[in-house]
Amino acid sequence: MQRHTIDGIGLLTGQWPLQKHRPSLIFLHGAGQSARFWEQQIDALTGQTNTVALDLPGHGASRGPGADDVVTYARSVEQLLNTLTPPLPVICGLSMGGAVALELLIRRKVPLCGGILISSGARLRVAPAVFEAVAKADDSFLNLLVAYAVPPRNRSRSVVDQLAACTTAPATVAAGDFTACDRFDRLQQLDRIRLPVLVIGGDQDQLTPPKYARYLHEKIADSRLATISQAGHFAPLEQPLAVNRALGSFIEEIHRQAVASGTT
Repeated sequence: MQRHTIDGIGLLTGQWPLQKHRPSLIFLHGAGQSARFWEQQIDALTGQTNTVALDLPGHGASRGPGADDVVTYARSVEQLLNTLTPPLPVICGLSMGGAVALELLIRRKVPLCGGILISSGARLRVAPAVFEAVAKADDSFLNLLVAYAVPPRNRSRSVVDQLAACTTAPATVAAGDFTACDRFDRLQQLDRIRLPVLVIGGDQDQLTPPKYARYLHEKIADSRLATISQAGHFAPLEQPLAVNRALGSFIEEIHRQAVASGTT
C-alpha cells in the first residue's frame, strides 16, 4: 500500500499510478474513521482493480475541518475525483461513507460506473448514546462500537485492533460525522440512481439492520443484494473474504459492461 496526498486529501492506494485498463474502486470510510479501515480490501483486490481509499476532510491524513452534513463530504469527494480522474470509477462506502456514496449516485455530478453501499441506508438515525460516548473523548466510543456493532463471535483481538487503528478522528470531527448521519434522509430520491449498485449488509448488523439493505435493493432499480453471514456492522473487517469476493464479482461485472459498451 502507498500513501499520497492530492488537493489536501489523504489517499491509501494499491498500485500507483492507476492503471488505465482497470476499473477503480474508490473507498469511503465510516463516521470517525479513516482510510485504514479498507486495508484488507486494498491488499486483496489490488491485483484485480485500482484501489483508492480516501481520508475524508478532517480525518486521517486529510486537511481541513470535518463536516456535519453528507452533502459537504460528497462535494469534497467530487472535487477529488475531478482531479484524480480514475478510470471506470466505482464508489464504495460503509455506513456514513455509504451515505456519501449514495449522495454521489443521486447527485450525478461526476462520472461513475457504479456504486457499492455497505452497512448503510437511505436514512441513518443515530442514538443519543453515540453522541454521549463521542463527547467523552476517551475509549467510550470505541467500546460502544465493539459492543453494539461487532457480534460477540467476531470480537477477536485482530478485529478490535483494526477497528481501533482506523477509529482515530478527533471527538469534534466524529460528532460532526454522526450529526451528518442523523440528518441524512434520501428515502424519496433513490429512484434517481441510474447506475448498477451492489448493496452489502451483515446478517447480524444492529446499527444498520438487514432491512436497511433490503430497502435499498428494492428501491434502486439496477441493484444486487449480498448478505454476509455471521457479520455485523463492520463486515469488511469481520468477514473480509466474503466481502472481497462480493466486491470482486461486482467489479468484474462492471468491467465486462464497460468492455461490451466500448468505454474501455
